[in-house]
Amino acid sequence: MKKPAAKKAKKKRFNYGRLPTLLFVIFLVYLLVVTGGQMRQLRVMEQSLARAEQELNTLKERNSELWEKVKLLQSDRALEQLARQRLGMIKAGETPVVVEPPPQRSQNTP
Repeated sequence: MKKPAAKKAKKKRFNYGRLPTLLFVIFLVYLLVVTGGQMRQLRVMEQSLARAEQELNTLKERNSELWEKVKLLQSDRALEQLARQRLGMIKAGETPVVVEPPPQRSQNTP
């Protein structure tokens, strides 16, 4: 006795007509993964570039300030002022005056 065809377990076979669609979807997923990784890497590089440019601008400003100090210190007047302030030097014929701060009273003294 033969079993009816409806009761037979049918094996599902791969539909080869859908193969191009499946390959296209796999290709799109691959492109998204690759492009996403490259976009992330590009974003990291752009952030690094922005930080480097900001640091460069800061260093340029500092360099400019230092060159202004160099130009200032090359003048005789600036050197004289620096020698007077830091080294306590005086010109010939000048009388040095030392100003001492007043003594501090202790808190116990009325």
